[in-house]
Formats: sequence, C-alpha cells, structure tokens
Amino acid sequence: MEDRAGCTPACESRMLDAGALIRCRLGSLWVTHECRDAARLASPDIVLRAGEHHLVTMRGRYFLTALGGPPVRYDVEPPAARRAPPWRFWPLNRTPAATGR
Repeated sequence: MEDRAGCTPACESRMLDAGALIRCRLGSLWVTHECRDAARLASPDIVLRAGEHHLVTMRGRYFLTALGGPPVRYDVEPPAARRAPPWRFWPLNRTPAATGR
C-alpha cells in the first residue's frame, strides 16, 4: 500500500487514478468524486465503514471526509500496486518457459 493517512473532519482532496482502492480501516469515511465533464452524471456519495473498500473507476479528484465519531484511518492503494504480474495473463503454451525466453 502506498499511502496511509488519518483524515480529520476537514475534507481532504486527492487526485486518484482508475483502479485505485480506498480502504476504510477505522471510523466512517465519506467519498465523493468531482466530475467536471457536463456529459457525466453527478457522482454518488459513497460512505465506507471500517473494513469496507471502494474501487475507483474513473480518474479524477476525490474528496475524502471523516463522518463524526472516532478518528478515521484509511489506505489508498494505487493501481500499479494492485496489478498482477504479467505472467498470470499468458496462455499456458505461451509462458516464457514454454517459448524458451
């Protein structure tokens, strides 16, 4: 995981790429996405509780806000950290061992 942060009741703005994973570790986290493209619909409000996560589907600016109660702890895992090694996607007869690479 690349980033671990505590969130105060103030809103935190973060630029996230598609494929990033937001995990709520403690408390309740409110996540919203800023859409500047008029053709897109407004972002739904997402509330994550401890142990829940949200997969980012669109690159953009996300706002992360603590919702009352205990302090909030969360992780943001970038897409690159979530990718499987390339060998997992090769057909069995095309692995480096089978092709002699």
